[in-house]
Amino acid sequence: MLIALCVLAMSLTWGVNLLMVHENPDSNSEGLVAETSANEIDSWLADAEASMMLAGHTHVPLVRYVRQGVAFNVGSTTVPFAEANVIPPVGLPFSDYVILEVEAGEVVIQQIRLPLDVDALGKAVAQTDMPHRDIYMSVYTR
Repeated sequence: MLIALCVLAMSLTWGVNLLMVHENPDSNSEGLVAETSANEIDSWLADAEASMMLAGHTHVPLVRYVRQGVAFNVGSTTVPFAEANVIPPVGLPFSDYVILEVEAGEVVIQQIRLPLDVDALGKAVAQTDMPHRDIYMSVYTR
């Protein structure tokens, strides 16, 4: 049963069913991580009748191929973390994102990692009225 607050399952025009969640379909606080079992991922995909799952939440990019299909965590373009579930988080000087291409049922997933100019980011953030900007930038100074 899918219980997450933000779950979207859709059939793409090329015949691939995609499940999109913020964390995972069973939780509003636990993301898709390396320790997530293949059986659990297979179950999520089967319940949604999907062959691909797109997740976020952890800020750590990940691609997992399982029997039912593929699940991936897109990482973060603004605050990528070194690893999931570490408090306080440790930020990386990169911007991570994923490009997903599907053609005739073939899936190509590219993880893109670009350098992030943390000094320039800090200067830009300092000039904003963004709440908690000191906390936001502290993940890069550990």
